[in-house]
Amino acid sequence: MAIDWSTVCVACAGALLLGLMLAWLLAVRNLPAARFAAILLVPLLAVPPVILAAMRWRAALPAAAAISGLPFISLIAARRFRDIERAYGNSARSHGASEWRIFWRLLLPLSWQTVGIAAALAFARIAVESAIAAHL
Repeated sequence: MAIDWSTVCVACAGALLLGLMLAWLLAVRNLPAARFAAILLVPLLAVPPVILAAMRWRAALPAAAAISGLPFISLIAARRFRDIERAYGNSARSHGASEWRIFWRLLLPLSWQTVGIAAALAFARIAVESAIAAHL
C-alpha cells in the first residue's frame, strides 16, 4: 500500500494552522490553558512514530497525524515568537495595529524561517507515520 500524499499534506496544513495558533497563545498571550496544552503535547515528541501509526483508525488519519506534528510547530514557533523583541509589537499597537495584523505583518515575517523548519519537521514525522500506517 502506498502513502497517501494528500492525507500527509492535509495533516501538515492542519498541524501548521493549529500549531501557529497555539504558539501565538503560548508566546504572546501566555494563557494557562495554552501552557496546559503544551504540557500535554510534549510527550508526543517522545512517542515513536510506530506506536502512533498503529493506534490510528483510517478515518481519523489526518487528524491523528496533525496532532502528532503539532508539538514540532507549536513549541518551536512559540520559542521564536518569544525571542522577537516585544518593543516591535508594542510599537505596532501604539500605532493602532490589531493583534491579527501584528501576527501577520510582524511575528510571522520575522520568524518565517523557523516556522518553515518546524513545518518541515512536522511534515517528515507525518510522512513517516503515514508510511508506517500504510504498511500495517
